[in-house]
Amino acid sequence: ALISMAGEKKFHVLQSATEQYIACENAAKQLQDGSDYLTEQVRLYAMTGQREYMDLYFEEAEVTRRRETALESLKEYFDETSVFTALQSAMECSEKLMQTEYYSMRLTAQAQGEEESTWPESIQTTKLADEDEKLSKEEKLQKAQKIVWDDEYQDARTEITRNVTECMNGLIEQTRN
Repeated sequence: ALISMAGEKKFHVLQSATEQYIACENAAKQLQDGSDYLTEQVRLYAMTGQREYMDLYFEEAEVTRRRETALESLKEYFDETSVFTALQSAMECSEKLMQTEYYSMRLTAQAQGEEESTWPESIQTTKLADEDEKLSKEEKLQKAQKIVWDDEYQDARTEITRNVTECMNGLIEQTRN
């Protein structure tokens, strides 16, 4: 009976650890997927000028909110741990990267001649540098594309992925322990 009870207790501990691992893995994937989706939409908008991509970007950022949902679900199990901190850092990098994405979308929207009143508020409040205001339509489009493909942008994307990987590695270590 004692062996059975001890085995049952260990089973419940294992089951709980497995559930936490799955929840965290899903959260990390959800944050990475949300960030990747935003990147994809801003790049498509910069390359094609088709408004639907900007709209999809803001639907993800303001309605679907996969990244924020991921953090909220992870917080339940791992608040104030290195696992949560790593995913929180990934989110902060992603949010910072959004400023570059807004700038690219502003350049594209202006080059396309879209009515400013139809732009999302974040794009309306993004101000271009004086030298960028003076660019021609083609130059604005080129700059909009360049800033979402250049090394600085890619480095920020890599930082997000590094933090998500750090989260997963911490989770694996914590689950083993």
